[in-house]
Amino acid sequence: MRVLAISGSLRAASTNTTLLKAAAALAPEDLSLNVFRGLDDLPHFNPDLDNGPPHAAVAEFRLQLAESAGVIFSTPEYAHGIPGTLKNALDWVVASGELYEKPVALFSASPRAGYAQASLVETLTVMAARMVPEACIVAPLLGKNLDEHGVISEANLSRAIRSALRIRRAVNRGSCNEARPRSSRRRAESGRAKREHRPCGQGVNRLHNSFHCYIPPPSMCCDAPS
Repeated sequence: MRVLAISGSLRAASTNTTLLKAAAALAPEDLSLNVFRGLDDLPHFNPDLDNGPPHAAVAEFRLQLAESAGVIFSTPEYAHGIPGTLKNALDWVVASGELYEKPVALFSASPRAGYAQASLVETLTVMAARMVPEACIVAPLLGKNLDEHGVISEANLSRAIRSALRIRRAVNRGSCNEARPRSSRRRAESGRAKREHRPCGQGVNRLHNSFHCYIPPPSMCCDAPS
């Protein structure tokens, strides 16, 4: 099974990219985790550029998403949101639909990125991606100056990453998104998304195996019980 990993940071020494590289090395034999490296090749999103053959970088990004059974995002937080480069990449696949019902997990290298993760969940939800809460983790790498080999060598970190690589289990099982009628699929027209779900609440954290795992509230992926 192939899973695409996308870091929201362009920094060469990004801890989020390091986390994804470690996850790729720790992935089980039946899971191939590929770290996407073309985020900075994507042009600024402009719907006018999407009327004909897409830009080569856009076409490649869409192809890699389409050929992946799931996606893992790991992003830093800037000004209580996700970096513009990551949002730009997502904008390129709103209308084309490569993330529609695609299993998605969120990783983070810092416990301070709650606003960014909540923002990312909001965007992915309106794009009708299938969130996999049990595969979302926050690995505290901030200030540790570890490369991927250092992350792998720390037993607690590697154990948490292996446990979080459960996104493969979501591909062959149902989810709350699948329980909704197909007519509830989010659509975007001229940059405006038609919202058919309850407003998303703010993200919360819970302690699990000594790691703060990001668990989106039920209202972020399906109607919450009253």
